[in-house]
Amino acid sequence: MEDPVELATAAVIAEAVAEQTVVTFTHTSAGATESTSRRVEPWWTGSRHGHWYLVGHDLDRGEPRTFRLIRMTDARVGRAGRTVAVPPTERVLALLDDAVARLNPVVDATVWAADGRAAELRAMARAETPATRFGTSGADLDVSAPLGSCPRSWQRRAPTRWRCARANSASGF
Repeated sequence: MEDPVELATAAVIAEAVAEQTVVTFTHTSAGATESTSRRVEPWWTGSRHGHWYLVGHDLDRGEPRTFRLIRMTDARVGRAGRTVAVPPTERVLALLDDAVARLNPVVDATVWAADGRAAELRAMARAETPATRFGTSGADLDVSAPLGSCPRSWQRRAPTRWRCARANSASGF
């Protein structure tokens, strides 16, 4: 976590989880321009695919909800205790995985990388098959990643035409 605001939010959320108290915050949904105030009984905070989330019971909506920490501001620990029992860990993590999958679907792709290059993609690869492309030795890498989480170094270095082709390709080059 690099953003100081997100780090401060994470500290408040962790305190609320530990103390089993309500947390209040301002939240801006993905794609929204206006924020809303939220009151949540936090169950879990942690990361998926490099993003930090809060899973808990939204008191205003009366149902479990998942919030990305980077979209939260003005987080504060409240005084009230729990009104809803914390579900089993498996259920909480399933709620998180469902929310993440809806907002940022996982894409399977085969991407070619020259030997000695693309360390981040190689680390993500499920399989690596030797292949020569463009007269250069390398490997076809089978990767699964959330659509919006291509490694930053790859995004910066790859020419625009390659970024688009790689991000949209299910079969690679």
